[in-house]
Amino acid sequence: MVKISIAMKISSKDHFEQMELTSSLLAELFGTTEDEINSYCASFIKDHDLSFSLLTGERKEQMILSSLKFLETDKQKIGEFNRVSVWQNGWQENLDNFKQTRSLSSIIPKFIRPRQILRLNREFIETKDTYFELRFIELFHLWFFNKYLQPYATVFEFGCGSGLNCVRLCDMFPNKLVVGCDFVDSSISLINTVADECKFNLKAKKFNMLEPDYNLEVPPNSCAFTFGAIEQLAGNFQPFLSFLKHKRFAFCFHIEPTVELYDEDNLIDFLAIKFHNQRGYTSGFLPYLQKLHNSFNIDLKYKRMFFGNSRMEGYNYMLWSSL
Repeated sequence: MVKISIAMKISSKDHFEQMELTSSLLAELFGTTEDEINSYCASFIKDHDLSFSLLTGERKEQMILSSLKFLETDKQKIGEFNRVSVWQNGWQENLDNFKQTRSLSSIIPKFIRPRQILRLNREFIETKDTYFELRFIELFHLWFFNKYLQPYATVFEFGCGSGLNCVRLCDMFPNKLVVGCDFVDSSISLINTVADECKFNLKAKKFNMLEPDYNLEVPPNSCAFTFGAIEQLAGNFQPFLSFLKHKRFAFCFHIEPTVELYDEDNLIDFLAIKFHNQRGYTSGFLPYLQKLHNSFNIDLKYKRMFFGNSRMEGYNYMLWSSL
């Protein structure tokens, strides 16, 4: 696997090696050209501090040790029944905050925490902007949505949660209909409240990806996507994938952690593999899409983005459409 280069500069003020998330680096991470990144993201890059430094020496060793100790004590399991209440309560907290503040910043999911330690290109990094992970997501929105979603009149997000991605779509494409689908009531209430308050062309539908509702109306020329939702199915993705194919969406994409893209001979990757498997996040999704591709049922493209939080990479993308 090709190792991604990192743009660097020396900070005379801090006297340590400081790096930046440049348009060149973003192009390599996203799998596109620097010109395309500049076309969609130049203003955002200019307006934000995207600098970071690598953890090295003892600090890196301590981070690895901390990760190993966490694996010894972590008991959370994805897909357990009690996780329903976790999502219900989590999106309810966002809803309550939005009602109080009427600020779209209140819909940022709590799991996108202000943090300094992230992972990039199989290294741990420390950032100056404590919302660096959110900035990365915003940059990805600007590039990906502009590049791929222009042609589609209706866009469905399944497992939409707080509606962060839906809101960005509404802001970028006010004439598109955006439909947020989720299986807990608090998510539906939050999205409908945001839509009413902000006058977005946005609506919410209750939808269980484990038991898809084939009565859901899908207009022609529709796109469907997930963003960290397939991961929560604990491997039981076939019913949802069958639904997407049956409804003949014009284009589908998934932004998900993908355990098959890690290199088990790399220590930082190996820690992510252990975490992914121990939690029970979905595995096998990309190989299943590859199998469909090889049998000439779908056209498939995928890319590892080499970025994530301290535990795992959650932003790999898979794009497909039926042939």
